[in-house]
Amino acid sequence: MFDDIRRILEEIQKVYGHSVPPRNRIDEGGLYLKLVTENQLGNKLTQAIKNEPQLDCYGGSMMETGRGASRIEAQNLAAWLVRRSFIESIDRALQDVADHLAADGNGALEVLGVYGLKVKSPVPIIDGVHLVPIGSLPSPTVRAFLNPTLFLHHATPLPGMSGANAALTRTCKVRPKFSTGPDQGEIIYEGSSVKLRTLLMLFGLVEKAAPLPGFATVLANENVPCGNMFAAGGSSELVEVGMERELEVSQDHIEVVRKYLPLFEALPEPKQQTLLRAIERLSLARRRTRIEDQYLDIGIALEMLLLRDLTENDPVSLPFRLRGAWLLGSNPEERRDLERVFKSIYSFRSMAVHEGRLKTRKKGKQPNPSDFLGEAIETGCAVVKRLLELGDPDLEGLIWGAPLTSSGIGP
Repeated sequence: MFDDIRRILEEIQKVYGHSVPPRNRIDEGGLYLKLVTENQLGNKLTQAIKNEPQLDCYGGSMMETGRGASRIEAQNLAAWLVRRSFIESIDRALQDVADHLAADGNGALEVLGVYGLKVKSPVPIIDGVHLVPIGSLPSPTVRAFLNPTLFLHHATPLPGMSGANAALTRTCKVRPKFSTGPDQGEIIYEGSSVKLRTLLMLFGLVEKAAPLPGFATVLANENVPCGNMFAAGGSSELVEVGMERELEVSQDHIEVVRKYLPLFEALPEPKQQTLLRAIERLSLARRRTRIEDQYLDIGIALEMLLLRDLTENDPVSLPFRLRGAWLLGSNPEERRDLERVFKSIYSFRSMAVHEGRLKTRKKGKQPNPSDFLGEAIETGCAVVKRLLELGDPDLEGLIWGAPLTSSGIGP
């Protein structure tokens, strides 16, 4: 099996065996990739891989990584084989390749770093998904990406942020070949971090929670050829972090996510995106240091939720108040009180936009902006929850007495 490759690996071990670093430093410095790209034996090994028909998928094809796809070249496999043969043996390295090619995917762990939530030990969220402390992740590299101040002694913390202390994980599979030829039709990934991100943002419906996504990657098992590349090839969203806030997750918080996830998934994708953007704004409002910015986020979130069918020429304040009151209230008295709540939110949002600062109107017509802030954020979360429960009600019909059913937006 792979006779030419075996012979070259044996030559490499004879020549370089004395210079192999200790096992606990085996990943440092890109030593193995450098070895196969900067000397004759390494080039011979790469060419032997290219000449092996069974290994054609290592010629630049897309390999499914569990959260998308990654291009793997022959020299990547060459570096992995050298590394694996030094750590284990040549027989073990070549057998791992053969097993991977024959299997319908090998086990891996998708990881999404989490700002704003923490747990003391891994807790299940839904099937295959857990919220875990990052100290429990098996990869030192990924732990350092998620929280450099905790795992890299020389790192400088960001202002107001000490790094992620938790991660969402999902079991997934790494597959050896992922064709992107024109005859394959639409590419469907086995899974992606979109699912984890959705779960994370739904934690924003929990009172006082302000979750934000961090570094995302995939941790493949040691025996997966080139699996060590996936952790180094992760990505991180650009998000506005704001001040540090962290909530210790309880079982009650998890039940909130479990309740609303199936309702969210039942909506069309465009409406899902609107809700996610609104939840993200409400989470940011909990993190901001300036109250004007907080009310701007709350106002943006609620306008996305309540006014998304209106045009730039339509009035805003009245439907904002009436739709919110009718959506959340169940009787005239509740709606009257809620109309005042939405009026205050809109007023503070407008002050922030037009004046750059907030102030309390005279004669007690409005609450104090600071005292009212928590209620304003939770009102926004209540609107998201109600829209999820109703499955996208007819907001225009609400104020004319239409039933709260899933009948779409507008007449």
